[in-house]
Amino acid sequence: MRSARWRRWPPPGQGVAARKASLGGFDTHSSQPDSHARLLNELADGLGALRAALVEIGRWDGALVMTYAEYGRRPRENLSRGTDHEMARAHFVVGGGVHGGLYGLAPGLSRLDGNGNLPFAVDFRDLHATALEDWWGVDSAPALEGRFKPRGCGRPDAAAPRRRGRSRHDDVLGRRQAA
Repeated sequence: MRSARWRRWPPPGQGVAARKASLGGFDTHSSQPDSHARLLNELADGLGALRAALVEIGRWDGALVMTYAEYGRRPRENLSRGTDHEMARAHFVVGGGVHGGLYGLAPGLSRLDGNGNLPFAVDFRDLHATALEDWWGVDSAPALEGRFKPRGCGRPDAAAPRRRGRSRHDDVLGRRQAA
Protein backbone atom coordinates (compact mmCIF):
# COMPACT_ATOMS: atom_id res chain seq x y z
CA MET A 1 0.00 0.00 0.00
CA ARG A 2 1.44 3.36 -1.06
CA SER A 3 0.38 5.31 2.04
CA ALA A 4 2.22 2.85 4.32
CA ARG A 5 5.52 3.87 2.70
CA TRP A 6 4.79 7.55 3.39
CA ARG A 7 3.95 6.79 7.02
CA ARG A 8 7.56 5.71 7.50
CA TRP A 9 9.25 8.64 5.72
CA PRO A 10 10.76 10.39 7.47
CA PRO A 11 10.52 8.55 10.78
CA PRO A 12 9.21 10.86 13.51
CA GLY A 13 12.01 13.08 14.76
CA GLN A 14 14.45 11.95 12.06
CA GLY A 15 14.72 14.47 9.29
CA VAL A 16 12.46 16.58 7.16
CA ALA A 17 10.55 15.45 4.10
CA ALA A 18 10.36 18.31 1.63
CA ARG A 19 8.50 18.12 -1.66
CA LYS A 20 7.99 20.62 -4.44
CA ALA A 21 5.03 20.65 -6.79
CA SER A 22 4.48 23.11 -9.61
CA LEU A 23 1.40 24.62 -11.20
CA GLY A 24 2.18 26.80 -14.20
CA GLY A 25 0.08 29.03 -16.39
CA PHE A 26 -0.33 32.10 -14.17
CA ASP A 27 1.66 34.35 -16.53
CA THR A 28 -1.53 35.79 -17.96
CA HIS A 29 -0.94 39.00 -19.86
CA SER A 30 -4.21 38.42 -21.71
CA SER A 31 -7.60 36.73 -21.14
CA GLN A 32 -6.87 36.40 -17.43
CA PRO A 33 -10.32 36.04 -15.81
CA ASP A 34 -11.14 32.58 -17.18
CA SER A 35 -7.64 31.14 -16.90
CA HIS A 36 -7.08 32.41 -13.35
CA ALA A 37 -10.42 31.03 -12.18
CA ARG A 38 -9.49 27.62 -13.62
CA LEU A 39 -5.96 27.72 -12.16
CA LEU A 40 -7.10 28.81 -8.70
CA ASN A 41 -9.68 26.00 -8.67
CA GLU A 42 -6.95 23.55 -9.66
CA LEU A 43 -4.73 24.88 -6.86
CA ALA A 44 -7.56 24.62 -4.31
CA ASP A 45 -8.43 21.07 -5.43
CA GLY A 46 -4.77 20.00 -5.29
CA LEU A 47 -4.23 21.49 -1.83
CA GLY A 48 -7.47 19.90 -0.64
CA ALA A 49 -6.36 16.49 -1.93
CA LEU A 50 -2.94 16.91 -0.32
CA ARG A 51 -4.58 17.81 2.99
CA ALA A 52 -6.90 14.78 2.80
CA ALA A 53 -3.95 12.46 2.08
CA LEU A 54 -1.88 13.90 4.94
CA VAL A 55 -4.82 13.60 7.35
CA GLU A 56 -5.30 9.97 6.25
CA ILE A 57 -1.69 9.06 7.08
CA GLY A 58 -1.59 11.12 10.27
CA ARG A 59 0.84 13.76 8.98
CA TRP A 60 -1.38 16.86 8.60
CA ASP A 61 -0.74 18.26 12.07
CA GLY A 62 3.02 18.36 11.43
CA ALA A 63 2.78 19.52 7.80
CA LEU A 64 3.70 22.95 6.49
CA VAL A 65 2.59 23.74 2.94
CA MET A 66 3.75 27.01 1.41
CA THR A 67 2.99 28.49 -1.99
CA TYR A 68 5.26 30.90 -3.79
CA ALA A 69 5.49 32.65 -7.11
CA GLU A 70 8.42 34.32 -8.84
CA TYR A 71 6.41 37.50 -9.39
CA GLY A 72 3.02 39.00 -8.69
CA ARG A 73 0.43 40.66 -10.91
CA ARG A 74 -0.42 44.34 -11.08
CA PRO A 75 -3.92 45.12 -9.83
CA ARG A 76 -4.88 47.14 -12.92
CA GLU A 77 -6.05 45.19 -15.94
CA ASN A 78 -4.17 45.88 -19.19
CA LEU A 79 -5.82 46.35 -22.60
CA SER A 80 -5.75 42.58 -23.28
CA ARG A 81 -7.88 41.57 -20.24
CA GLY A 82 -4.76 40.47 -18.38
CA THR A 83 -2.30 41.90 -15.89
CA ASP A 84 1.40 42.57 -16.03
CA HIS A 85 4.23 41.57 -13.68
CA GLU A 86 4.98 43.27 -10.38
CA MET A 87 6.93 42.47 -7.23
CA ALA A 88 4.17 42.02 -4.60
CA ARG A 89 2.50 38.62 -4.50
CA ALA A 90 0.28 36.50 -2.31
CA HIS A 91 1.63 33.51 -0.44
CA PHE A 92 -0.47 30.83 1.20
CA VAL A 93 0.75 28.91 4.24
CA VAL A 94 -1.39 25.98 5.42
CA GLY A 95 -1.01 22.98 7.68
CA GLY A 96 -2.38 21.46 10.85
CA GLY A 97 -0.17 23.64 13.06
CA VAL A 98 -0.60 26.85 11.06
CA HIS A 99 -2.45 29.68 12.75
CA GLY A 100 -4.79 31.15 10.14
CA GLY A 101 -4.97 34.83 9.37
CA LEU A 102 -3.35 37.61 7.42
CA TYR A 103 0.33 38.25 8.11
CA GLY A 104 1.40 41.66 6.90
CA LEU A 105 -0.73 44.51 5.64
CA ALA A 106 -3.80 43.93 3.51
CA PRO A 107 -3.19 45.06 -0.07
CA GLY A 108 -4.09 48.72 -0.40
CA LEU A 109 -4.95 50.08 -3.82
CA SER A 110 -4.32 53.57 -2.42
CA ARG A 111 -0.65 52.65 -1.88
CA LEU A 112 0.35 51.86 -5.49
CA ASP A 113 3.74 53.13 -6.61
CA GLY A 114 4.28 55.28 -9.70
CA ASN A 115 4.20 52.20 -11.96
CA GLY A 116 0.90 50.88 -10.58
CA ASN A 117 2.56 48.23 -8.37
CA LEU A 118 1.47 47.23 -4.87
CA PRO A 119 4.16 47.51 -2.21
CA PHE A 120 4.97 44.15 -0.66
CA ALA A 121 4.17 43.77 3.04
CA VAL A 122 6.03 40.54 3.83
CA ASP A 123 9.48 39.68 2.50
CA PHE A 124 9.31 36.14 1.09
CA ARG A 125 12.52 35.38 2.99
CA ASP A 126 10.55 35.87 6.23
CA LEU A 127 8.42 32.88 5.16
CA HIS A 128 11.53 30.84 4.41
CA ALA A 129 12.87 31.80 7.87
CA THR A 130 9.54 30.63 9.33
CA ALA A 131 9.94 27.19 7.75
CA LEU A 132 13.60 26.86 8.65
CA GLU A 133 13.46 28.12 12.23
CA ASP A 134 9.92 27.53 13.53
CA TRP A 135 9.25 24.23 11.75
CA TRP A 136 12.62 22.63 11.10
CA GLY A 137 14.55 24.08 14.05
CA VAL A 138 17.59 25.29 12.09
CA ASP A 139 19.25 28.68 11.85
CA SER A 140 17.99 30.40 8.69
CA ALA A 141 20.80 32.98 8.35
CA PRO A 142 23.29 30.78 6.44
CA ALA A 143 20.70 29.62 3.89
CA LEU A 144 19.11 33.06 3.44
CA GLU A 145 22.43 34.95 3.64
CA GLY A 146 21.07 37.25 6.32
CA ARG A 147 18.62 37.54 9.19
CA PHE A 148 14.92 37.54 8.39
CA LYS A 149 11.99 37.50 10.77
CA PRO A 150 9.97 34.31 11.11
CA ARG A 151 6.30 35.31 10.87
CA GLY A 152 5.08 33.29 13.87
CA CYS A 153 2.26 31.66 11.92
CA GLY A 154 2.48 28.36 13.76
CA ARG A 155 4.66 25.34 14.33
CA PRO A 156 4.22 21.58 14.10
CA ASP A 157 3.66 21.19 17.85
CA ALA A 158 0.88 23.83 17.80
CA ALA A 159 -1.80 21.43 16.61
CA ALA A 160 -4.24 20.30 19.27
CA PRO A 161 -5.51 16.71 19.51
CA ARG A 162 -7.58 15.83 16.47
CA ARG A 163 -11.35 15.68 16.49
CA ARG A 164 -13.03 13.29 14.04
CA GLY A 165 -9.92 13.12 11.83
CA ARG A 166 -9.52 16.89 11.52
CA SER A 167 -6.99 19.26 13.02
CA ARG A 168 -8.16 22.15 15.16
CA HIS A 169 -7.55 24.41 12.16
CA ASP A 170 -10.81 23.88 10.28
CA ASP A 171 -9.51 25.79 7.32
CA VAL A 172 -10.75 26.60 3.86
CA LEU A 173 -9.18 23.43 2.49
CA GLY A 174 -11.09 21.23 4.90
CA ARG A 175 -14.39 22.96 4.21
CA ARG A 176 -13.83 22.71 0.46
CA GLN A 177 -13.22 18.95 0.68
CA ALA A 178 -16.34 18.44 2.77
CA ALA A 179 -18.55 20.47 0.42
